Amino acid sequence: MKFDLSQFIAEIGVNHENSMENAKLMIDECVELSVGAVKFQSYKASKLAADESPAYWDKAKEPTTSQKELFSKYDVFGINEFIELSKYCQKKGIEFITTPFDTDYVWELNDYVKRFKIASVDCTNHILLKEIARTRKPVIMSVGATSLQEIESSIQLLFSHGTSELTILHCIVNYPTNFNDVGLKQIGILKEKFPKCKIGYSDHTVPEESQLVLLAAIANGVDVIEKHYTFNRLLPGNDHYHAFGKKDLTEFSTNLAIWNGCQSQQSLEIQNNSIRYARRGLYAKRDIKAGEVLCLADVIPLRPLLDYVPANAMEKFLGTKALINIKKGDGIRVEDISE
Repeated sequence: MKFDLSQFIAEIGVNHENSMENAKLMIDECVELSVGAVKFQSYKASKLAADESPAYWDKAKEPTTSQKELFSKYDVFGINEFIELSKYCQKKGIEFITTPFDTDYVWELNDYVKRFKIASVDCTNHILLKEIARTRKPVIMSVGATSLQEIESSIQLLFSHGTSELTILHCIVNYPTNFNDVGLKQIGILKEKFPKCKIGYSDHTVPEESQLVLLAAIANGVDVIEKHYTFNRLLPGNDHYHAFGKKDLTEFSTNLAIWNGCQSQQSLEIQNNSIRYARRGLYAKRDIKAGEVLCLADVIPLRPLLDYVPANAMEKFLGTKALINIKKGDGIRVEDISE
């Protein structure tokens, strides 16, 4: 199955650090590598988390212990900033997507997106799902930390309230996700269970050189991959530590070129030399005089095949007569024997 970066969603999220310059820099980097879409998170902390909202991420990577406190650091961008980013993406030829975390942002940004993204943790937020469905726009929904029954319920709700096109993304809501916990078998389960939906993968593993997790997801037949993206992976906290940087994305592009090159059908033409020189043809085991009938004891299959009788045609020519004298060790051509 072929895959290219037009099917890749770079999840910038709030890795812009409340800087329009950083946000546009990351958009430019993604455009340079022909990424299909960039995605931002649109929220206000007061509408997202209660005052008492303990952290669920790896506090060794992100030490903030309160969800509301962390989200408050990165909710500076508002409707005007997101509209500016949407227009910038349109100018640059890359899709702008947002994950709205409240119903106000759904309608404030509806005119500026082609499709909406729903986060795993909102897969069961039916109030938000109904509002997104009413826009009648395509939806991408991550389904991490959600049972198949809950996923099915959310899908039915979306379709019944106006959604006509839905992509669901397998995801593990652990930041970061350990390689042994990725659970890519779930992709096949989702494909079988929800055949009307496209299936993708949203990744939270820490990037490593081989990028095997993403390639394995492609091997499992995903239509979309979403991965956090940052302008600087060395920045502390939030989503920087498990995100792709430009170097990672460039290497992924290279890996995809190799991957896609491996997906073509085999070509016999490019193996002609091997066929001609490594296959076996029939050779004379003794001097054979013209008029003698060939039997199995008279021939031996040897390399190279060249233009001699192929070893797999031997039975066809046993019992025929030699038309010329054939010396021991010579290859036997079709024209040297009668049919």
